[in-house]
Amino acid sequence: MKNPKYAAVKALIEAKKIKNLNQMFEIVNMSIVAKDMGVHYTTLYTRIHNPRLLTVENLAKMAELIEVPAAEILNIALATYSPRK
Repeated sequence: MKNPKYAAVKALIEAKKIKNLNQMFEIVNMSIVAKDMGVHYTTLYTRIHNPRLLTVENLAKMAELIEVPAAEILNIALATYSPRK
């Protein structure tokens, strides 16, 4: 059974209240998302804190869990990413 907190994240994404990936994990625990995605917690943690490491598959799986278009998750990931100068 899918964690009901995903519905809360979905509602916030649709309302444009979530501006970066970290805000999603304030609602649903990263360890739950990692397990549901089939990746190790450390892998997901590293990729969330360095969004350029996220794969299309990672973004698609997150979108599937939250039930939003993958483009929404991509846009949030892009907003989270800040290139080093």
